[in-house]
Amino acid sequence: MGKFRQILTLVGIYRYIIVSALAVLFLGFVGENCWLSHMKHQSTIKELKKDIAKYKDQYAHDTEQLEQMDNSLEAIRRVARERYFMKAANEDIFIIEED
Repeated sequence: MGKFRQILTLVGIYRYIIVSALAVLFLGFVGENCWLSHMKHQSTIKELKKDIAKYKDQYAHDTEQLEQMDNSLEAIRRVARERYFMKAANEDIFIIEED
């Protein structure tokens, strides 16, 4: 019984410290808003920002190419040959596929 009373006395003296430590542990590692979830969300945000930058660059490139196609017949021919493998009447096309 003596050991039990000693433990209760220590818990009574340090109760605020114990409750604070438990709260920090709970908020840091358990629950929806824990530190680990926060780090995962930050990682996801970084990946999405990289994707946004990539798509902005692609959009700028495609917009430039579209403007060129609006202004030039040669640009339309070039795109038709590169993307859709169209050819002129007097030429042959060879498609080489790499494995």
